[in-house]
Amino acid sequence: MALDILAEEIVGIAQELDIPIYIASVTVIGETPSFDGEYDALLDEYEDAQAKIADLKRVPFVDLRQDYKEYEWAYNCLNAYEGLLTYDGVHPTDDGGVMLGNGHALGIQTVIASAVEKYQDKAMQVVLLVLAHFCFCFFQVCILRYY
Repeated sequence: MALDILAEEIVGIAQELDIPIYIASVTVIGETPSFDGEYDALLDEYEDAQAKIADLKRVPFVDLRQDYKEYEWAYNCLNAYEGLLTYDGVHPTDDGGVMLGNGHALGIQTVIASAVEKYQDKAMQVVLLVLAHFCFCFFQVCILRYY
């Protein structure tokens, strides 16, 4: 699979440059709780590859796909393809966005904690850089969503 090689190379480059990084898994294409759709086997394979790369490279792994699956198993009693966490089977609803945001917040929090431990003398610079990045991303989302 070419994507796992690319992901491993990206993580390797970030580590060579001493850039803190985490890996967040793919999520879903379709929300049916059976997860036996056209792309689910491929997504599961890619999720497994991402987890292996994270383990191999010793970087945090946020398993967003598993979070989505657990939510769908608990709440998608109508076996709907879309509508709970996605509008169209892919793009997140507000609830899906919250789940993504919480997952990425966990990844960022883990990266910040390891950076603070590693660079105690430069910890405030790392925190300010991450906060500036978060604010910029949040601003972009607000602009795209409301304008």
